[in-house]
Amino acid sequence: MKLQFTGVGFDGTSVDLGCPLSLSFHAALTCPYSEMTVQVLPKEKRLKSVTLLVDETPFFEGLVLTQTLEKRLAGATKLVCRSKPGYLMEENQINPYAYFQVSGQSIVNDYAKPFGIAGVRLDENKTINIMLVSEKESYWDYLTQFFVQAYGKPPYIRRDNYIELTPYTGRSFLFSPSGTGGTRYLDFSEHFHTRTLSKIYFYTGTDDFGSLYEESYSNPSAEAVGFQKELYVHPTRSWVTEHEKYADYLFYKSMVDSRAVEVTLPGWHDFEPGDGISFDRGNGPAESLYVGETRIITGKEGITTIVRLWDPSRNLLA
Repeated sequence: MKLQFTGVGFDGTSVDLGCPLSLSFHAALTCPYSEMTVQVLPKEKRLKSVTLLVDETPFFEGLVLTQTLEKRLAGATKLVCRSKPGYLMEENQINPYAYFQVSGQSIVNDYAKPFGIAGVRLDENKTINIMLVSEKESYWDYLTQFFVQAYGKPPYIRRDNYIELTPYTGRSFLFSPSGTGGTRYLDFSEHFHTRTLSKIYFYTGTDDFGSLYEESYSNPSAEAVGFQKELYVHPTRSWVTEHEKYADYLFYKSMVDSRAVEVTLPGWHDFEPGDGISFDRGNGPAESLYVGETRIITGKEGITTIVRLWDPSRNLLA
């Protein structure tokens, strides 16, 4: 496996960064950007962006957030980087205004492509007559609100910088403890969290005694959790007329990663969030899960890939 790591300085010149001394990569399905932290041989030039090719195939392209030149011992330059389109869309705030006749294509053309998004894959180009935007909302917030309100699904950014409304890539793999017929893993662990929302109440006005929250929505999937977790919400104007869809989105966020199987694999494996995985524990039928998060860690001890598999039954907006 060949890692080709290059940077671009603020003066526009290219810099060969060589093979990283260490690397840590993280991508999650619910985050619009991936993050990579690397250490390379000392470089004096201040870097603006980096590109990583794996066996001459593009793997990561991002902006350099921090650059630290460490002088101790042999010295190294540490770079913390995030993939460009999603990071910029989340970091920049949109003008809090009213936007009219917003369609799936137009919102991507106007508010995503300028940051580096290549396009959007849609089966139908739906339109919302008016989108109200609140203060302190990012471009990514705006896109998320539009697609949830128009299509009932949140957007996802693929590695090719296209936006899709499905969490699944369409690729499928087998994880097996022996590696027979699939990818061998070293070990795994089961993880659960109980942040699942059971009910949401929405602000509906006031009376002589204060605020009223007389509109509510229940999460039918929360019954299996076995305990109550309720939320009272006074939504921003972006969601003021879409309480039910906002409730569905908040239910989705509270439980999409509520169950995870964390699998450790030896070596470098390029699994993308959204890949389908048949997970074989070695003692029964394989379970159908999908990649929610992936980490790749390299260093003196070698390369390890850690994949978190999520349960598709807990993705309420898939």
